[in-house]
Amino acid sequence: ISENDCIHCNKCEHSCPIVSRRKLTNKSNAGISVFACFHKNKEIQKVSSSGGFFNALCRSFFDLHKDNASVFGAVLQRDLSVQHEEAVKYEDITKFSGSKYLQSDIRPVLRKIKSRLEEGRQVMFSGTPCQIAAVYGFLKKKYEYFYTCEVICHGVPSRYHFRCQNDRIENKYQSAIDKLNFRSKKICWPIPMTMYHLESGRDIYVRTEENSFMSAFYAALNLRESCYSCPFAAIPRVADLTMGDFWGYDQYVKFTKEEVALGVSVVLCNNDVGEKLFLQATPYLKVEKSSIDKAILGNIHLIQPVSRSVKERNNFLSDLHKITLDQLENKYFKVSFLKKMGILLGPYFMKCFFYLKNVYIRK
Repeated sequence: ISENDCIHCNKCEHSCPIVSRRKLTNKSNAGISVFACFHKNKEIQKVSSSGGFFNALCRSFFDLHKDNASVFGAVLQRDLSVQHEEAVKYEDITKFSGSKYLQSDIRPVLRKIKSRLEEGRQVMFSGTPCQIAAVYGFLKKKYEYFYTCEVICHGVPSRYHFRCQNDRIENKYQSAIDKLNFRSKKICWPIPMTMYHLESGRDIYVRTEENSFMSAFYAALNLRESCYSCPFAAIPRVADLTMGDFWGYDQYVKFTKEEVALGVSVVLCNNDVGEKLFLQATPYLKVEKSSIDKAILGNIHLIQPVSRSVKERNNFLSDLHKITLDQLENKYFKVSFLKKMGILLGPYFMKCFFYLKNVYIRK
């Protein structure tokens, strides 16, 4: 808010879950139920970043509440920014599919969420834990028919770095990026690639090792300063449900290797409301009961924020403005010989190698 426009009512401070130190959790009982799951429809599982749980959740939500339901989620826009939008029927939720490693703008939907609740509609909001805390603060009171589902968040990366990486792709292939998929399963779920769809009609698949933006994201070098001390990376959680990738699940797998290769979701039911929402979605899911300890092993940010020295992060972001991306990668990211070979072989041969090694030989 501009100082010139501020009337010093202090409403923003009272609504902010950080400044006002409001209660940051949404638990109603002591236990957290944890599940591993994936969508029974393999096509939905393939296009989802993990196992397709959110699709099943939305499907059951619209099944139950029909025309009296609204779901709000993050949508990648044509200009490659991310903004929250509303879906009022199941067919609309395809726009929510896939991870978006950018901050989504929730401001356009805040008043709409409150309006829908005042109308008596059933409303579900999906976002990062800090966004859900912000919505709770905006609403100011508890609504019986308001449900929340948070993603396990690693942090919010630099938009400037994102633009630099996009410019590099567009300059290399002499075509603008029309849309992208941050986590394509062109190879498999454990080896994600970024897919850039160009206006020329060509699809470009880039491994993390070739993508300075994604490499820096995973290395926690290009995140917002606040992400390194995030108060929401803790248990108890903020939302009714928590969802993410069940990394490391193959260590105690009960699903088949082929099923795991397409992606497995981890779901935490943080209260009775979350438990009920999950139960309603199970007709569309293959489910296995798990534990919070197993979930944390693959998702440490359930209990702690990203860890990186301030100096390393600041040096990286400073170099981002001074040197080329090639120089940046050579300085900060060392690619092993095996990964270089994987890049040279390309997605098709890497997929064959992965399935041969991890699926068929291990049977």
